Amino acid sequence: MMDPMTDTLGYDACLMRGRALLERSRYEDAAGWFRRGIEAEPDSGECYALLAICLMNVDGKAGEAQAVALRGVSIEPENCFNRCIHSLSLGNVAKEGQTSVLREALAEANEAARLDPESDLAHTTLGRAQLRLGMWPEAEVSARQALELDPKNTTATEILSASLLHQGKQGKHDDLVRFQLGNNPESDTAHSAAGWNALQKGDAQAANRHFMEALRLNPIHEGARLGLVESYRARSFFYRAILSFDAAINRITEGRQRAFWIGGYFIYRLAYTGLKGAAPWAANLLASCWLLLVFWSSLSRGLSSLIMLFDRFARRSLKTKEKWEGILVGGMASLSLGLLVASFFAGKYSPALTLFAVGFFFSALPAASAFMNDHYIGKWLYRGIAAFCLGCTLYTLVALGLMVGVGINMDPGVRFISFAVQAAVVGSILRMFGLGYR
Repeated sequence: MMDPMTDTLGYDACLMRGRALLERSRYEDAAGWFRRGIEAEPDSGECYALLAICLMNVDGKAGEAQAVALRGVSIEPENCFNRCIHSLSLGNVAKEGQTSVLREALAEANEAARLDPESDLAHTTLGRAQLRLGMWPEAEVSARQALELDPKNTTATEILSASLLHQGKQGKHDDLVRFQLGNNPESDTAHSAAGWNALQKGDAQAANRHFMEALRLNPIHEGARLGLVESYRARSFFYRAILSFDAAINRITEGRQRAFWIGGYFIYRLAYTGLKGAAPWAANLLASCWLLLVFWSSLSRGLSSLIMLFDRFARRSLKTKEKWEGILVGGMASLSLGLLVASFFAGKYSPALTLFAVGFFFSALPAASAFMNDHYIGKWLYRGIAAFCLGCTLYTLVALGLMVGVGINMDPGVRFISFAVQAAVVGSILRMFGLGYR
């Protein structure tokens, strides 16, 4: 019996078999046939582009896919399809923060749209690149142009949905969701958009239903999985509180937001100074509340992920990284709160417990920035800061334990905790200005 992969087949036969396998999402098998097609016809730009599509869908092949797509463009530079695939491969290989690569993808998509203004793929590819660069109005325009050319283009619908949400165009997004669900009730994209729409309105249960339906229709829909995670998080009172608080703050103008925070800080400082001498415990409680208010948005994801770990249904939607975020960030934040509460009843041990509460709290902040950070360099910076802060806190804890329990003096001075606080403050300032953070 002859092996079909060893038969001598022409270029057209290899292309036909590769396309058939590609339509069935058998990417590695399809890649084999496209490679054979390239061997039969080395100057086929189309075959290189199709091979790049396969490689983009195989783990660990993003770099090879980009190189293959570039080869296709070099062979047929005036081919719109080849330009689109090269743009997509650049977006696939680019990590958050690598704006130069994303701008190259944008330039390729613009060239594809110039070569064939009637290609819905070109406008969809352009919308993808604009979305990655935060060009929300431009992404909306590109998505609408793609939908004019092909009203059934689900990718363009997804881009349009995301751009409307980012621009706060809730009314238009409502209309889009109703239209898509009415015309495509079996579309995973439609249900994913409906889920994000419900989540934006604070209806976590409706969002959960739509995301579950989207994943039933397409189990590998990453946007629906992320939405499902957010819908579970929104079941937490803490997470809903920060979402509501952020929404309220965002409804006021930028100048008033600044006035709110500056005014709040001065009120806090006056109250803290007045309470510090008369009721130190109340001053500590006030300081803790202020720190939670300021840094709550950084810690809410970790705390909600920690809560989700105790729900056997919710934790299935978490990836390993998100579970560790709950364990480390949520765990340190919870430990900090627990130690702070215990310090109110600890008598002579109260200062030590307060010290450790501060150490773990400020260790959780850079850890949260590391987990939520996809910047290809910045994430290592924030991980380093988090490790340093936690190391300082644990050293002080171990040193104090050895001194009290065994009598070994390791100088558990508060300066180590102060080092941790200073490092965390530096990390928070860097994040505030978006340095090394995406």
